[in-house]
Amino acid sequence: MALTSELIKGSSLLKDLTEEQVTAITQLSTNDENIVIGKKFKEVYDQLDNTIEASTGIKRNGDEKTYKYLERATKKLKEDSTPSEELTKQIETQKATIEDLNKQIKEGKGDEALKTKLAEAEQNLTKAKADYKTLQDSTTELKNTHAKELFDYKVGNEFKSATGSLKFNDGINEIAQKTLVDSVASKIKSEYTAVFGEDGKVTYKDKDGALLTNKDNGLEPFTTAELFQREFNAMGVLKVTDSKGGAGGKQTPPGGAGGSVSIAGAKTRQEATEAINKQLLENGMTIGSSEYDEALQSAYKENKVSELPE
Repeated sequence: MALTSELIKGSSLLKDLTEEQVTAITQLSTNDENIVIGKKFKEVYDQLDNTIEASTGIKRNGDEKTYKYLERATKKLKEDSTPSEELTKQIETQKATIEDLNKQIKEGKGDEALKTKLAEAEQNLTKAKADYKTLQDSTTELKNTHAKELFDYKVGNEFKSATGSLKFNDGINEIAQKTLVDSVASKIKSEYTAVFGEDGKVTYKDKDGALLTNKDNGLEPFTTAELFQREFNAMGVLKVTDSKGGAGGKQTPPGGAGGSVSIAGAKTRQEATEAINKQLLENGMTIGSSEYDEALQSAYKENKVSELPE
């Protein structure tokens, strides 16, 4: 987590720093965090590239973008899923041969040599059909495996984004935090099904196929962050801060009297949104509340997020 001016000023060793020095330190910390996040994203994309190659047998072209690689591999996989024309031709040829031999036998033209040819043709037909079915089964299995791996990857990224900015109570170390996150993630996966919309937004359905809605947010569909936050709030493991930065209440919303939200380093709307959500959650705000929505809209407008590329 990047250092904030509040954390720096709260240190007795750093209390005499000037505003310019504090600003410089926070900017350096933010830049360093962006580098770390960038490396993490590269690791994730490298892993996806490896998964695509292992699942499809299609290699990535040089520095080809992952989303372009995935599109090309998926298209090729779809084309290859069409049963082999050669096998289809073999089957049709063997059928025609068998029909012709049967006709000759019925007309009294059959002899042992002709019957042997008929038996061979029937064996060839049986083998061609078996090869055809094996090809179909292999292609279907490959497509299903690839689809599942891609879905699991998207869910994993969604969960990382939703939990990356959570602040746990003091005394809960990183190992315990990871255990809590993994536990809640497993519960969400077992009880609900994630549905990815064309707009990239994720909703959830219960085991009966009903849309999961949040009664604390006007029955809007639950977001991933809200599901995690609901579980962790029930456990009482998240920090809650007041307007002075102490425990017990909510902090003044960024963008209001308490200051503004920074999207330093964000180059896309998605990155800017993640930065804003992270800071709002760090300030003790609850996703779905009117306070949260007001601060979110204010931050979007103040930072001109709509002008960034998708």
